[in-house]
Amino acid sequence: MALMGSTVLMVADGIDGAPGDVGGPQGPRGVQGPQGAPGPTGAQGPLGPVGGEGPRGNVGPQGIVGPQGGEGQRGPEGVQGQIGRTGRVAGWVRITDSHSGVGGGARTLDLICPEGTKVLSGGYSITSESFQYLPEQIIPVENLPLVGGHGWRVSTSRPPVTYAYTVNGFAICAEVE
Repeated sequence: MALMGSTVLMVADGIDGAPGDVGGPQGPRGVQGPQGAPGPTGAQGPLGPVGGEGPRGNVGPQGIVGPQGGEGQRGPEGVQGQIGRTGRVAGWVRITDSHSGVGGGARTLDLICPEGTKVLSGGYSITSESFQYLPEQIIPVENLPLVGGHGWRVSTSRPPVTYAYTVNGFAICAEVE
């Protein structure tokens, strides 16, 4: 209770009155509060669409060689050739010659067929009586018919050696029609 002048006023707590008009200006924004705790993980979303084809990549390194394949099937038989002309071979003869010596260098034999004959084939052999002789040391350079077919040539080459060896040549010649 309060005393004022000669009047006595009694104030008691009463009911709140109706709110007043909000007509004043907005107040300043307050300070941001602290971040809250993370929420639970959400459910997985749906699968997205397939993307477009990407660019072609670089060529890779050469691979290792694979194992050899098996033998293939036999091919079809070829067409039969034309019948050759008729001829005869007569009076064949074997021509031989040889060259012996010590040391290296070239050895050439020209085996000439007799007049009226042509060479059909030819060949050579190499021999030595020396225990030092190794056949693979003699290098055949030529073993072929002479131009025109009138003989056979055998040529060999050899590094210098201290033993003797012999080159033997032969030619088969015949009358050919």
